Amino acid sequence: MRKACEDEQALSQNFLAWILYAFSPQGKGLTDTTGVGKAVKCLCATQPELAPNKFARLAKLDPQKLQDLFDKDYARDDLGKSIEADIYKTNFVQLDPERKSDLYFRLFGKDNPKPATQSKKRAQVKTFLELQKEKVRAEREANLKLSESQK
Repeated sequence: MRKACEDEQALSQNFLAWILYAFSPQGKGLTDTTGVGKAVKCLCATQPELAPNKFARLAKLDPQKLQDLFDKDYARDDLGKSIEADIYKTNFVQLDPERKSDLYFRLFGKDNPKPATQSKKRAQVKTFLELQKEKVRAEREANLKLSESQK
């Protein structure tokens, strides 16, 4: 029984890896852009063909961890430092938004989060100009209070 479950898990992961491959720039030459045809063909062969290693590595991630990579990408957050994050960055960060949205829906069964307009880090960091404006405003308010108190 345990062997059957392990085989099913390996089969599922390989299927997912082929889907990820199909949506990546490397799968560009496939006639079936969803990857389902390629996955079925490869997995039903007498000797199942394994998906490229890097996509297999992503497919082995816990589903929530894989979704977290996509969600962080949509939020324009740092994806972190891991081999899986590097594989994701190389293959999916620059993916056409429509294709990425389609992949997200196929993987997670729901619409993708709305992409952030700027990174959270960028939103939190004030520009030099903004800081200067705040400084000038504070100085004016202080001078105004000082002049009022001297009257």
